[in-house]
Amino acid sequence: MSFFDKLGKTVTDTANSVVEKTKSSTDTIRLNNRISEEERNINAAFLSIGKKYVELHPNDAEAAYSEYLDTIVQSQQKIAEYQEKLKALEAQKTEAENLEIVQMVRALRMTPTQLSAMLSGGTVPGSLADDNNEQEENSYEE
Repeated sequence: MSFFDKLGKTVTDTANSVVEKTKSSTDTIRLNNRISEEERNINAAFLSIGKKYVELHPNDAEAAYSEYLDTIVQSQQKIAEYQEKLKALEAQKTEAENLEIVQMVRALRMTPTQLSAMLSGGTVPGSLADDNNEQEENSYEE
């Protein structure tokens, strides 16, 4: 057998070995993914069983489950408490924003009529914008 024949056989054997190892690794990964998927299915089923049990036995659970149910009830109470705090914070934020708006409007020192005109998109009588409009109209007339 010549040197090139040996070299060719070695390269072929090495390539076949790499292909076999890659296939083996791919099979391992694929099987591990399938196992993980089935474990997720099992966990989802356990979760569904637990939720259904709590729905069916909120006050008459077996002693072995009472600790878990107590934890659930306590967490639900905390969630309700946190939601109330969030509502209060939102109300405070809205109140602060409203106060800021009122202060800005008061700083403008406008009459209710002027404020209404400004908010409706019109010009405010006696304002700088109104004076500029008059000047522009006068320049067209000249």
